[in-house]
Amino acid sequence: MKAERAKIFIPFSPLNGFYEAIRKKEHISVPKAEISEDTACEIDAVLKSVRAGDMVTVVYYCVDEYLSVTGCVSKIDVGRRILTVVETQIHFDDIYKIEEKI
Repeated sequence: MKAERAKIFIPFSPLNGFYEAIRKKEHISVPKAEISEDTACEIDAVLKSVRAGDMVTVVYYCVDEYLSVTGCVSKIDVGRRILTVVETQIHFDDIYKIEEKI
């Protein structure tokens, strides 16, 4: 009896998959911008001065969009060219802007 009563309250969606399709259409793809030589030098200088435990804000390119993360640097892997901020791994080549927080 309870199982049949529960069926009454199951939501019904006549447009199966419609809302997911709308969400996909809302996403705007952004091409990766080329950075200037001066900007590349500034990023390189900050990467050389940053140590694990420092607070940074990084704007980086990830799958058709630019994202921003602020937090402590967990790890800097120079060999693999990866900066880890909190739990976000960012490839050096994807960094668009980096600021060290004091």
